[in-house]
Amino acid sequence: MAPLLVMTRGQLPGGTRPGIDHIAASDDLQAARVWSWPSEVGGRQVSDHEGAGADLTAAS
Repeated sequence: MAPLLVMTRGQLPGGTRPGIDHIAASDDLQAARVWSWPSEVGGRQVSDHEGAGADLTAAS
């Protein structure tokens, strides 16, 4: 995916396992924060994988 930077590699804060959904951006953007949410809510399975989110900002 070069020259894109994948900012959601590995296990993210809020998740319980490495994710399969990814967010990538060009070098003029950077991730101020990345996070995940679990596939289970209140003991109920809501998906077969965890979600991924990112707050992006313009690079300096």
